[in-house]
Amino acid sequence: MTNRIVETDEAGHVTATYICSDRGRRIDLLKPERKIGLWTQILSIFLPTGYPSSVTDDYMWYQIYDSLQAFSSSIAGLLSSRAVLEGVGVGDASASPTAALLLSVLQDSMGRIATILFAHRLGTSLEPECKMYRLAADIFNDTAMFLDCLSPALPKVPRVILLSFSSILRALCGVAAGSSKASLSAHFARWGNLGELNAVSKFSMSLMVVVSGEMCLLTELQPRRVHVRAHQTSCQGIWRVGTTTLSRYGSE
Repeated sequence: MTNRIVETDEAGHVTATYICSDRGRRIDLLKPERKIGLWTQILSIFLPTGYPSSVTDDYMWYQIYDSLQAFSSSIAGLLSSRAVLEGVGVGDASASPTAALLLSVLQDSMGRIATILFAHRLGTSLEPECKMYRLAADIFNDTAMFLDCLSPALPKVPRVILLSFSSILRALCGVAAGSSKASLSAHFARWGNLGELNAVSKFSMSLMVVVSGEMCLLTELQPRRVHVRAHQTSCQGIWRVGTTTLSRYGSE
C-alpha cells in the first residue's frame, strides 16, 4: 500500500511530495520540476517569496516608484554633500578642523532634539496618516538638501544656522519615513512576512544608491523633481492601509 502526502505553500503551489511505501519503512521525496528562466531568477531577487500571493495587489506599484525616488534622492544627496564639504572648508588650507567638528556636533544635537520633539508630538498620528507622512518625509529631505546646496554661498554665521536647520529637517524625515514605512510594510504583508519585505526594500534601495553613485553627473534640479513626483505616485498606488482609506494623496 502506498500513501502520498503533498506539501504546498500558502499560495497553493506544490513544494514537495512524500511517498510512503513498504508499510512505512520507505519514504521517497519528490521535488516538483520547475523551469525558471534567467530573467525570472533575476526578478525574484527583488521580490518577496511567494509573490504575488504573499503581498497585496498595490505592492509592485509602490515598490517601483519607491526605488525610483531612492535613486534620484541618492544623486541629490551626493550633490548636497559636496556643497556641505565645500562650505566647511574642504580644500581650503585656512579652514579650521575644529570649526568643522563643532558644526558637526551642533548639527547632530539639533537633529536629536528635533527627533525627540517630533516623535513626542506627532507619534500617534504617524500610522493613520502614513501616506501623508511618507510623502512629507521626502519633502523634508529634499528641502534639507536644497539648503545644503545653498550653504557655500552664505557667510559663516548664516551658513551655520542654515546647516543646523537642514539637520532638523533630516531628523523629521527620519522619524516620518521610518514610522510610515513600517506601517506600509505591515499593510503589504499578507503572509506575516514583514521582515522579508523590509529586507527586500533595503536591498532595492541599496542597489539604487550604488547605481546613482555612478550617475552623479546629472543636474541637481532633475533628481529633486523626480524624487518628489515618484513618491507621490507611489503613494497614489496604495489603495487601503489597515481599515482606514487614506485619500489625501491617493487617486481614489
